[in-house]
Amino acid sequence: MPLRRKLAENKRSSKRLTTNIASDAQWCIDRGTSISFKAYIERFEPLDQRAAEQRYESICKKYLNDKVLADYKIWTKSVPYVRYWMQRNENIRLNKLTQGSDELIDTVNEQRMVALQKRAAAGNSNSVEPKDDLSASASEERATASSSSSVEPKDDSPMPTSDKHRNHADNTPPLAHYEEQGSWFFQDNNITQLFARYRNVAQDLISKHTTLPPEDYCNKIAALVHILVLNHDQQSTVATSIFGEKLLDDLTHALRSDAMNYSIDLPDPVYLEVSKLVTALSMNKTTADEVILKIMIISATLPYGQRRLLRCLANMIQKLPATPTAKNSIKEMALWSTFYDPMISCLLADPARKVHLQWIDTIPAEGGQSRPDAVIVEKQQRLFVRSRGYGEAKAEGRSPHDISVDFIRLAVFSKDTIDVHQLDSAIGFQIHEGLPAFFNLRNIHLLLAINDVFWRLCVVSGNRAVIAYRYRPTPSNWQDFVDDHHDSSRTPSLRIDQ
Repeated sequence: MPLRRKLAENKRSSKRLTTNIASDAQWCIDRGTSISFKAYIERFEPLDQRAAEQRYESICKKYLNDKVLADYKIWTKSVPYVRYWMQRNENIRLNKLTQGSDELIDTVNEQRMVALQKRAAAGNSNSVEPKDDLSASASEERATASSSSSVEPKDDSPMPTSDKHRNHADNTPPLAHYEEQGSWFFQDNNITQLFARYRNVAQDLISKHTTLPPEDYCNKIAALVHILVLNHDQQSTVATSIFGEKLLDDLTHALRSDAMNYSIDLPDPVYLEVSKLVTALSMNKTTADEVILKIMIISATLPYGQRRLLRCLANMIQKLPATPTAKNSIKEMALWSTFYDPMISCLLADPARKVHLQWIDTIPAEGGQSRPDAVIVEKQQRLFVRSRGYGEAKAEGRSPHDISVDFIRLAVFSKDTIDVHQLDSAIGFQIHEGLPAFFNLRNIHLLLAINDVFWRLCVVSGNRAVIAYRYRPTPSNWQDFVDDHHDSSRTPSLRIDQ
């Protein structure tokens, strides 16, 4: 090989050997299979989640093995990953607020020092009286208080105007429950300890049988996910033997009484007038357009919850078929989009409050591997950021197995969004039958109570530290506990109504 060509090849080879690898990529390479995305985030402290994901995935594909990439994908699809970023962003926000407060204090101190120096200089010439010192200090304190109060954003969202809506929490008698040393007590019974025993029984069943039929064991499957299911007069035999039937019924009644306000009602004149309109429509004495217009006019003067209820009715008149449909002829999509969406989208959503009902069938923002049929999600600026409830729909005639699994899924979805966003509560709704009679006294009380409890309790907690302390991780493999066998002879052990 000619000398000149050999020198050129050596130069190109030397250039390849000295090519620089980015410091973050080299750091990952040095750690080999022990590297994790969390360690990468903690080391390089990216402020943008999406950019961090793109960069780390690029490094994995280019420099690391398939196992590291697989571990990364598993973690980023989990609930703990979403909670990790939520907590990280919250810490960053708090740090910024702390820094802002420190800067404010430094600025005020500097201003005070300058003022004191001026007063000292002026004092030598006897040009300032002591009363000005008090006046200046008061002015500075007012300025500091005004600056500090701007840290917390003002909530200008519309609120229910009904006295019953506003005062229910104040008028409800306090429950005989409290927390002590990490345990929840009710009527001097340690519910946390009793639930641990109940959960151990469920774990023993899984150890012995591997899976459980959800129709009969949905309570125990939920317990494995750290969820205690309570429903009056429908407690399982195992739960009754551990907690005692009276304790379970008292706890169920107390929690329901504390949350639900069934005293909200439509004024009698409004109920009678709307009933006449609906009756006239059913007898073809008027048109749907005329009834809808009159209902909207009536609703305009009512408090928030009652107004939304009547708009539900107007939506349903607008969208529901005028004649009955054949049994089992309604498919799943038609069931929720035609029959239930007009009602639920008014009760549990309101664009004016930046809360929307979406039928998405995709993995929610809180992560996990399951897809709810519907999500009630809160919007901030241009993004949907916080789920406050979920829904599952099954067409009439579906198996009890599917209905029971949907119930567990709703419980898990609700737990996860409470954990991630530190909510006081989350709501779930399940559709698996045709639409019941709507405009009667019982359903009016029930729907108004549902509207009230959603807007009052399905919100970010005022004591987020307590919610965070109660957190228990959701097992990512909880669906492995569910027996896939469909047995048409089984009936769901729970019926959810009030």
